[in-house]
Amino acid sequence: MAVNYIFIGIFLGICSLSDLRRRSIDERIIVSGFIILAGLVAAELALGSISLRHFLSGAAVGIASLAVAFGTKEKLGLGDACILCICCPLLGAVEGLMVVLIGCLLAAFVSGVFLAGKKLNLKSELPFIPFLLAGVLGTMVSL
Repeated sequence: MAVNYIFIGIFLGICSLSDLRRRSIDERIIVSGFIILAGLVAAELALGSISLRHFLSGAAVGIASLAVAFGTKEKLGLGDACILCICCPLLGAVEGLMVVLIGCLLAAFVSGVFLAGKKLNLKSELPFIPFLLAGVLGTMVSL
């Protein structure tokens, strides 16, 4: 399980840099993430470190994020949803939802601070993946 957190932390760190610099995630990073995910899940399932239920419940969180991205006309970006599809199967549903909740709360707080300071307006967009990284770090500390 520690390997999963290391992969997720490094992966989200790389994605955060891309999201902050370009406001998008390179498709090659996402494809690489899915390939590594497949290898990690196969190894974890073979070793019995995670159950199929754990994997599928986490995958459901990722798929739900894709539905939100499509349903809101990408207010939650498709790249953000793909990143959740990569991370959540390794985390499971409970930890995946904790990551999303912590990320959303941090994004809301930062947005409020920027709105109060007139640095943003209501139409502004913030990169979400750095907040997901903070959510993963917060979840790692709390477990």
